[in-house]
Amino acid sequence: MEILPWADRLTERLEEELERLPAEAAVVLEPLDGTRGWVHRPDEVFPAASVVKVPILLELFRRFQNGEEDPGTRVTLRARDQVRGAGILFELHPGIRLTLRDLARLMIVVSDNTASNLLLDRLGWASVNELLARLGARNTAIRRKFMHPPGPAGDNLTSAADCVRILRALWEGEVLRGAWREEALDILSRQQYREKIPARLPFSAQVYNKTGELDGVRHDVGLVEDRGKVWALAVLTRRGREPWEVDNRIARISRWCYDQVVEGSLEPS
Repeated sequence: MEILPWADRLTERLEEELERLPAEAAVVLEPLDGTRGWVHRPDEVFPAASVVKVPILLELFRRFQNGEEDPGTRVTLRARDQVRGAGILFELHPGIRLTLRDLARLMIVVSDNTASNLLLDRLGWASVNELLARLGARNTAIRRKFMHPPGPAGDNLTSAADCVRILRALWEGEVLRGAWREEALDILSRQQYREKIPARLPFSAQVYNKTGELDGVRHDVGLVEDRGKVWALAVLTRRGREPWEVDNRIARISRWCYDQVVEGSLEPS
């Protein structure tokens, strides 16, 4: 890959942000034009939180694309399915029936944990993990439902490099093609949690992202597109303090990456 002349300056800025970030962090920036990116602890394993909802989305849409599932198939919400945390379905009455497409949108747009678990029940954990293996995401695995305690197999895990690998596979059509790829990207673009990667970017930037939060954990992973440039960015954190300061630092990291990839300069913003 081409070595960009700004690499040392970007490294300096991002290292400054990481020093001020009140958490342990991993970062991967990968421009999708083959030019050099930037990494910090790319293969370290972190609790996955909700960023593993992206591969669930890809496996579901792969099945739609291949005719293995019908997006209009309805699933009945039962009381025993309802879990708290992010989302809205735990506030609604059991007995409502939602399509698989509805559940996909709830899982990503408002990070609904109940919707995510219903999709895991439908797909099976093994099929999502098989997709991850095919994509080379060797540090990522789903081992439990959302808001359920870890079982004997342990917790859901991922790495920053894996998150970028999954996003690149989506963008480059490795899993989904045509209208299915476009719909998956559209769903990610409707993500309502925008306090991290998108927060400091200009309105011209199109962001397709997925956040994740647990106690002490605040993640954001996404694709960013502007002025003919596209890049993947993953920022994972753990053992964090002051959540809003962690979010602010992630947003600043995202803006430094934008300024250099798109603007070609590192002026404070």
